[in-house]
Amino acid sequence: MSKMLLPAAIMTFAVIAFSSGQACGSRLEILLLTELFPESDSSFIQMLGESLKSEGFNVRFIDADALINELSKPPKGRLLVLPNSACFPVGAKGALVNFAKGGGNLLMIGGPALSRQVVKVDGEWLTETALIERLATMPAHETLLDFAKVKWSADFRDTGTPDTAVEVRTIATGIAEAPSAMELHAQSVKFWEFQDIPVQQGFPPDDSVTVFWAKASENARRCIVAWLDKDGARWFTHIPLSTSWTRYALPSGQFRHWKGPGKADDRIDLTKVVKFKVGFEHQSLRDSNQPVTLWVSDVRSARNPAGNPDFSQPLLETLSPTYKTYETSAAALVRTFGSYFDLPAQPAFEGPLQVVCSLPRYRGMGFNKTAPHRWIPYLAVRMSDGHIGGAGSAFYVQDDDQYKGTVWGMLGIKDASSLASNRRKIVDEICRMVRRIDEGIFLLSAGTDRASYFDGNPLIGAVVLNLGTSRAEANLQVVITGDPEYCRNLSPSPTYSSQKSLTLTEGRNVVEFERLPHLAPGFYVATASLYIGERLVDQIRQPFSVIESKPVNKDELVTIKGDLFYYKGKPWYSLGINYRPLYVASLESEEFWKYWTHPDQYDPEIIEIELDLMNKIGLNTVALIYPDKDSVAPALVDFMERAHRHGLKCHVYISGLEPMSPKPQVAERLITAAKLWENPAMFAYDLGWEVRIGREEKRQAADEHWKRWIEDRYGSIENAEKDWGFSLRKDAGGRIHGPTDEQVMKDGPWRRMVAAYRRFWDDRISRQYMKNREVMKRLDPYHPISVRSGFGGTGTLAPYAVPQMPVDLFSGAKHLDYISPEGYNFSGDFQSFRECGFTTLYGKFVSSGKPIYWAELGYSVSGNPTPETLENQRQYYEKIYRVFHETRSAGSAAWWWPGYLIWEESDFAVINPDFTLRPAAHEFTKMAKMVRNLPPQKKPDYWIEIDRDLYTNGYAGLLADKRAEYGKAVSEGRTVGLRTKATGTDTSNFPRVAIGGTPLNGKNAPEYLNAEFNWLEILDASGRWVRVEDGDRVAVKPDSPVIVRASVGNTNEVKWLAKGKWAVYLQATINDQKVFAPISRDTKFLDDAEVPPFELTSGISNGTRVSFQMVTGDIVFGEKRYVTLELDSKE
Repeated sequence: MSKMLLPAAIMTFAVIAFSSGQACGSRLEILLLTELFPESDSSFIQMLGESLKSEGFNVRFIDADALINELSKPPKGRLLVLPNSACFPVGAKGALVNFAKGGGNLLMIGGPALSRQVVKVDGEWLTETALIERLATMPAHETLLDFAKVKWSADFRDTGTPDTAVEVRTIATGIAEAPSAMELHAQSVKFWEFQDIPVQQGFPPDDSVTVFWAKASENARRCIVAWLDKDGARWFTHIPLSTSWTRYALPSGQFRHWKGPGKADDRIDLTKVVKFKVGFEHQSLRDSNQPVTLWVSDVRSARNPAGNPDFSQPLLETLSPTYKTYETSAAALVRTFGSYFDLPAQPAFEGPLQVVCSLPRYRGMGFNKTAPHRWIPYLAVRMSDGHIGGAGSAFYVQDDDQYKGTVWGMLGIKDASSLASNRRKIVDEICRMVRRIDEGIFLLSAGTDRASYFDGNPLIGAVVLNLGTSRAEANLQVVITGDPEYCRNLSPSPTYSSQKSLTLTEGRNVVEFERLPHLAPGFYVATASLYIGERLVDQIRQPFSVIESKPVNKDELVTIKGDLFYYKGKPWYSLGINYRPLYVASLESEEFWKYWTHPDQYDPEIIEIELDLMNKIGLNTVALIYPDKDSVAPALVDFMERAHRHGLKCHVYISGLEPMSPKPQVAERLITAAKLWENPAMFAYDLGWEVRIGREEKRQAADEHWKRWIEDRYGSIENAEKDWGFSLRKDAGGRIHGPTDEQVMKDGPWRRMVAAYRRFWDDRISRQYMKNREVMKRLDPYHPISVRSGFGGTGTLAPYAVPQMPVDLFSGAKHLDYISPEGYNFSGDFQSFRECGFTTLYGKFVSSGKPIYWAELGYSVSGNPTPETLENQRQYYEKIYRVFHETRSAGSAAWWWPGYLIWEESDFAVINPDFTLRPAAHEFTKMAKMVRNLPPQKKPDYWIEIDRDLYTNGYAGLLADKRAEYGKAVSEGRTVGLRTKATGTDTSNFPRVAIGGTPLNGKNAPEYLNAEFNWLEILDASGRWVRVEDGDRVAVKPDSPVIVRASVGNTNEVKWLAKGKWAVYLQATINDQKVFAPISRDTKFLDDAEVPPFELTSGISNGTRVSFQMVTGDIVFGEKRYVTLELDSKE
């Protein structure tokens, strides 16, 4: 039956009711691990076993000795319960994973699961930490490095700053058994600083422990210790440091694969090591700009009485490794069927309780026929202020290929006192969880088939998973109401309701209802509930939206005036965050890049929590990625509609318009699917992600374009080489190449050549930005565009970044509405931060004063935040926001919202997983108040002269050269301006110098003059204006006048004059004759000059090639185009 009611603003979904029989057909066999590991509670284990037996389950009590054998038996219909899940025998880990893959179920108590694996030594269970502590007290074996015998060499050094000096020497330690040590002293560690010290031999076959002594100065938090093997692989670990000598013992399993042959889960072969590597990355120091000293002594091998155990944690989503979880203090635990909305006031447990929570994952929201799994919160964490901080107990139901048909449960009450005082209640709760797993019938997904609709016609359905061995009778009911979060005064009456009687077969059951008639625009909720008899056992609540498609509301547009954004007529600072939801934190790369608005991930309920939190801390912008995936658009639209209702604007990176590999059809498809041009949440588009040219191998693809560019600007390769005083590299066939990676990093006789090469890329990038702008203004003429330009931080000297040639803010600035640098290279004290504010000034200078929007900035607290690293993160934001305010930046987007990123081992989050704020988040609130009053624009009273061509390493070199002068002037209260030798000049008086600083001679390219064609049009034989690109052919009438017109952009600093001796013309060369067409008006930097229609020739009688290029006096400059005129075949 079905019933349609009047459209409202909320929708509630489905209910499933089952007959009273057991769905699974037989009870689970329970494997209860009874081994008394460290911190195990024997009374709790005994009570749990007895209670499960009283429930009618077949309970097998197993100790560690029997564990592997039991786990090797057929796992179907079995449940392994770990009462102290943090501890687990290392040797049984593989059997556990195979048990789960074979269909065995898991229930983890305490935790984090498998985080304190154990090995038995001399009859005692030892965790990895306890084993390492014991090893540090045991005698070593072979000496691998006796520093008294080391002859120090500069070849040992591996550094990111080779121009800096370090001191390395051997000193006496005062330790009897380790008398000599290496002392490494560095004035700073901007990137990394290591010593790679050869060893005479690898480890003896029976030795697997690296033993040494170490200490460091106060500035060092930790260091990296690594081994290099003879295959070229590197294996590393981090060790904490103190100012006192400490003996370290590192089992082989501590060393992870770093670089070279091998993969992430490989293990080191210590018999093959050839070098000992030790030192710092900049993150290892409290202040990377300050001196640091490290001492290391007596590197030796030792034997491990535990053998060579592998303590690494297996990948079991929501359970392990530890980064899949987090800990928090719960004021209470409250029962739920999966939703965090409208939870009961009565708690299941009262706190405070220290609990381990799974990071949130897909909760089945939406009718997703291919849903691979569902995470189901069971006990929600209520925090002391009343907000929900996650799930202290949850199920993870899987129907994917790897763990098909399994259920993993966890109850994360972990502290011994809570366990002891709540034994009976905890045991009863575990029994409820076991009964739930035993029933085996779950909603895997349910709701509408999309997260948003423009037409208001959702399809309703559900996927029901029957993990039992028999059929089950069920009843599926559907209810639709308006979302109370947005429609407070709605009637509780449903908009739609329907139900079906079902017979559920074993496995996946897909149930479809009809597609609903039109729903009015608004926010709705779909709720699915599962009953067995009269008992509710499962539920899914899915918010979704219906969007009204209507013309853009111009009151919602962010506009630009001068160097600021404006919204609703007032200056508006975009205070933003690069956003992904918490539920993508600690995802593996494949799932991460599936994307958070994919139907397998989207969770609008969590998103609502996060949007509320953004409002609380003062954010007004979220920076999003819109990837080339058709499946992500509906949820992206839903998110943007919710963001709009929270007063947040969206800065959207759109796939398809990367300048190095443009695919405009992709951008068009994505923008059209989401109707972004009319979306009231839209702020602006980001058309390129950390744009960089690439390293030498990649750059070679442009060698032919480089050759053509030289010939157009210099007349020939020979002219260019003579002007530069440097010869290009050429292969055996005479093909030229661009500069090497070394040449774009270091100064040398190639400087002028590299300056020309960088100009070549300025022109290529600018041309592509122009094309991209044309695409965007056709698709969406309302919203501004830019490109984030700052791989590794705009102006970074990082050796991994500089050879990739990050695009200069100057490149293509003409075609961008605002400029987007990145702030990762801000570090040190406030004065050092202030010096990096030079980039804001530079961005405005090269764009003629456009707004500066810092597209990325952030500070990682690594994977294990400490009070010290959290405070460092807060100080980073405090200092950088002060600089942004001081320099009149127009906006910024911090990196990022959610948390740990596995492959980077980084954590840039500004919130905790329990939706509490890290200290850094409070700096957003301060900044929101600060930017209400931006400093006024002032005329400069201090000038810094710049010349891009002086720096082979591009803007990185320019910033390094000028930052101190800039910072000093600002600290003295001066208003700094930038200028070049050409600032304020025009074509009559500009400096007559070529790229690289040589005199202009008519056969080289001017440093301060440049031009690009916006368009070039020729009147063809049919009387139509035809727009022509380089190499095009145009049919014209024979012996009839050929008429041309053009629009040309001024892409360098010198103003073009329209009249006088040094007027600028479009020079056309045809049959060795030159035709000069004047521009219509004086044209300043970044403006356009129109060339009115002119007669190129009175007529042609055969095919004729013509070239076009700008000229002033005898100086030709800028883009050159060749076009072939051919006779119309119809004439």
